[in-house]
Amino acid sequence: MLLAFCIAIAIRSIWFWQFADVADARFSDVYLLTNNDGYSFAVQAKAILEGGTIANATAVSLLLSAIAGTLSISLDSLMVILPVILGATAVIPTILVGRALGSTWVGFLAGVFCATMPALFARSIPGHIDTDMLNVTLPLLSLWAILRFLDEPNRHWATAAGLFSALALFWFSSINVLLIAQLGVLGIYLMVRRE
Repeated sequence: MLLAFCIAIAIRSIWFWQFADVADARFSDVYLLTNNDGYSFAVQAKAILEGGTIANATAVSLLLSAIAGTLSISLDSLMVILPVILGATAVIPTILVGRALGSTWVGFLAGVFCATMPALFARSIPGHIDTDMLNVTLPLLSLWAILRFLDEPNRHWATAAGLFSALALFWFSSINVLLIAQLGVLGIYLMVRRE
């Protein structure tokens, strides 16, 4: 799991090497953000760090302010590094799902593939701070908990699936369609399994 996570981090870090000599990629010796939404999240996080309240604070800005306030890292640096780390976390539940389905090795290969998938990769490069960083990880954690529940039916796995789903909805509210589809497939599976 650690190897797949390191591969995902290394692949995303190529961006730093690619833009190391590009002066336009930096301002005041800090890399610029690579999307517009990031600046909105930055303003919200900065207001939270300064003690203000934001009526419609996003999950991203809350996470940014919590990490920046706890680790005393600059918000600018955090916004460049965080997408790399959180985007790479998709390998963890992918491997866990593979293990739950009976093959950790296939889960590892799927995890590396998932981490390098162009859609996720492009949306989790350095400086691309957005909800996309965890839009794969959180639903996969929910799926993993559902698979574990089917293997060991107890309230711990059911609670975990619910918590991961709630966290995914808090992180990105439009993910509800995917979570409903997961429940639909689970329902069909349980009906077929019962017969």
